[in-house]
Amino acid sequence: MEVLQKRHRHLEKLVEPGSDGEGGSTLSTDLKVERGEAPAAGFEDTTVKDPAANEATFLFSIAAARQEAQTLFELSQDLGASLSLGETLSVFSMKLKRLVPYDAIAIYVKRGVELIPEYVNGDNFRLFSSLRIPLGHGLSGWVAQNRKPIVNGNPSVEPGYLNDPTKFSALRSALAVRRAYCISRRSRCLHFRSPAHSAGD
Repeated sequence: MEVLQKRHRHLEKLVEPGSDGEGGSTLSTDLKVERGEAPAAGFEDTTVKDPAANEATFLFSIAAARQEAQTLFELSQDLGASLSLGETLSVFSMKLKRLVPYDAIAIYVKRGVELIPEYVNGDNFRLFSSLRIPLGHGLSGWVAQNRKPIVNGNPSVEPGYLNDPTKFSALRSALAVRRAYCISRRSRCLHFRSPAHSAGD
């Protein structure tokens, strides 16, 4: 404040039009702004310099899409031949893991005003098997009630974690979609139903 009080008159003269203040300059209006390349966003450069590499990438993406289509076809065939709900969910989880890697999967069924685990496999099996999630509560309960997905949610907000410090999981993020819950440690977030990431990877 003291500096401003001592120099305020000098600074005001510098900004007045036509002033001869020391070091003052007029605003340049001869500036031309052109559109250029997008600013760097910190992402890896994905432009392919070699046409052969571009073709290989294209062919790889076609092969990957074909593999996914084949897996989905096999999944539909296997699910159609399943005898029981448990068998169907087991086949579903095995086929799903080939498409969308996860560390654990829990498929909940709505019974009354709660979500009850119908099928659980993988990390934290006992924890997810014991959860009874009220509609509207936690990640899965909110998704079931609102019929909207949650991407990168926090799996520790499920009601089973909240009041019991002994129930701990290294899972740190989740994608919740109505009717199922999957969990993954991978850094990718492309998951089916409700995947979560653990602190391990």
